[in-house]
Amino acid sequence: MEKLKCESCGANLEIDENKEYATCPYCNLKYKLKKDNNLNIKLELDEDTKETIKKGGKTLLKLGISHFIIVSTIAIIVIGGIIFGIVKLFNTATKTYEDTKKEIRENKTNDSSSDNNLNEYDSMKQKIEVSSFNSKYELYSGKQNKHLLKTIFDSVATNNSKNIDKKITIVCSGVHTSDPEEITDLYDKLEDKEYEIKLDYDDNGYVNKITII
Repeated sequence: MEKLKCESCGANLEIDENKEYATCPYCNLKYKLKKDNNLNIKLELDEDTKETIKKGGKTLLKLGISHFIIVSTIAIIVIGGIIFGIVKLFNTATKTYEDTKKEIRENKTNDSSSDNNLNEYDSMKQKIEVSSFNSKYELYSGKQNKHLLKTIFDSVATNNSKNIDKKITIVCSGVHTSDPEEITDLYDKLEDKEYEIKLDYDDNGYVNKITII
């Protein structure tokens, strides 16, 4: 008997020349046996097998489309949820102070609790602003070497050039200045040694003077 391979799974087919058909023992595909002009046996799927494969292909295509639709729908829902969450978070994060005050006023009651809420909110906002402003200077209060003083001088020079309402005066080596250029020049004249940093605050709690001894 001649041996050929199954076109589907690659298994060896046992071909009996005396029979008209051969069936794959593994995937059960049925082949029709034909001989060419040289009497070599050729495999040809019989009509029933072709029809089965054709129907199976259509079924697989339908399943593939259905699977794609399901996966796409889930993906759209997930992505939509993520976008909604991001937008909601962004809207919450960008809500302004005036928006919050407006909400409190709209919920105002007769027992003046709204006024108390506004006052508490103003106080909290003020504390946060003061703390944020002072933190970069208070971090370096106490004894520091010249190298670390560079951060303070640069920060004060930047603040004084942008924040006119909250200028900080540097007091060092007998010089009192809040001018950004003079502050930069003053640092360049410092000796390479340890210094004592003292902070003074205005009536609102903001750092307004840094004394370097």
